[in-house]
Amino acid sequence: MPGSGCYASTVSFDTVVDAPSSNSDGYGFALGSGDVGDDDQPVGSTLQDEWQDDGGFYARTVQLPSGAWIGSQHQQGVADITRSHHIAATRNGDAYDVTIDSALVGRFPAPAKCRGLLLRVWGGAMLHVAHLEV
Repeated sequence: MPGSGCYASTVSFDTVVDAPSSNSDGYGFALGSGDVGDDDQPVGSTLQDEWQDDGGFYARTVQLPSGAWIGSQHQQGVADITRSHHIAATRNGDAYDVTIDSALVGRFPAPAKCRGLLLRVWGGAMLHVAHLEV
């Protein structure tokens, strides 16, 4: 709700990703704002934290649903997502800053309306979330 403090707020949690048991072209999770559209697909801005088939782990900001493909946005190397990490998303006005273990890894636009954050997982991975703080 407008005036509720959502324009300067933080959501944080700990994560571990279980890699898929079979071969994968890539897997990971994303944290973002937005809505769920057709066929339960997220629509909006997200920061993806993923493993790609070159063996590296990367974070990148994408606009869903059209921008989720590998190489569609600038990416940076990040730590192995199959190990425990502390994630925080802090909204400051019109954007969210996302940190992994206190290091800034990306920023994505926040919607004009105050909404919650979404998590999505793909590629046969499983995301474990603990110690959620709002």
